[in-house]
Amino acid sequence: MRSFFLLTLLLLASISNSHSQEYLLKNGRRFPASAVKISGMNCTATVAGEGGIETVVFTIKDISQATFAPVPDMAKARDLIVQKKFDEAFTVTDVILKATVQFKPLPGNPWVEALLLQLDALEGKKKKSSDSTQAAALISLTPDENELVTKMISIVDSEHTPAGIEKMKTLAKETNIGYVQARAQLRIADVQADFGNLEQAAKEYLCVPIFNATDSFLSFRATMSAANCLFQIKRGEDAIKILDYYLSDNPSTKYKTMIETEKLRFKTPTKDEEGADNAAAKGAAAADSTPAKDEAEEKKESPKEEPEEEKKEETAKEEPTPDKTVDKTETNK
Repeated sequence: MRSFFLLTLLLLASISNSHSQEYLLKNGRRFPASAVKISGMNCTATVAGEGGIETVVFTIKDISQATFAPVPDMAKARDLIVQKKFDEAFTVTDVILKATVQFKPLPGNPWVEALLLQLDALEGKKKKSSDSTQAAALISLTPDENELVTKMISIVDSEHTPAGIEKMKTLAKETNIGYVQARAQLRIADVQADFGNLEQAAKEYLCVPIFNATDSFLSFRATMSAANCLFQIKRGEDAIKILDYYLSDNPSTKYKTMIETEKLRFKTPTKDEEGADNAAAKGAAAADSTPAKDEAEEKKESPKEEPEEEKKEETAKEEPTPDKTVDKTETNK
């Protein structure tokens, strides 16, 4: 429990400096984030003007664009999800959500990104969106982000059934949000894998980048899952080819070390494969030795044949000698 609180304090400290860097209003004015205080939907900017300190009051709706500094622990949460450490990923995202809740009304805010990752972690844990205390807190989001999160919730809460697969196919066709399309496709592949349809699951995983090739996080997850499916059905060489294709398309990927590690695993035969190979080798050796053994036994059991000349002499001895006596009657004649 103590380690959990220490982790939370460290994450909060690191996130506190990772806030919005600048606000651009619809009227063209810009304010540095450090000069703006947000309270609900209202904002107050305190800046130095020509006549001294100027206070400008505006609302969230007056902001046309906000630029945010990267949240370091967002990348950590992604890595944990890729490594299937879903409990840890959930903890990290929960801290990010609490630290960035003030930016929730702003477009492109880190709160939404953290929530999407937390829903990913819940899906990995076979949980529903209701297990997130933040998933239902969609009030004050922009319409586009509200739609994004709502559809993501429907993906996480969909059933692991054929009907659930059809629902995801329909969702992917009806929405024009690339991220939602890719996540729906990822869900279809996950369900197929859970059913044990590994070859079909691999094909479904490889369709994910088609919907959202720009999202390297989703593309990598899908590629790794496809390779693992092929490895499980004894197609390790094909699994390695898939990872090589990914590396050729993404030479600067941060996941290169992880990919190379997986390739080594795919090259190493499993215990079952080694057992099968050994059994096959023994069978082949036995099959090769059987004819020689049979031939030896045959020679041992069959009587020794005599030379042809000896046979002729024996035959001649056995045949009666013809009578060479001259008929005296014939002579006298």
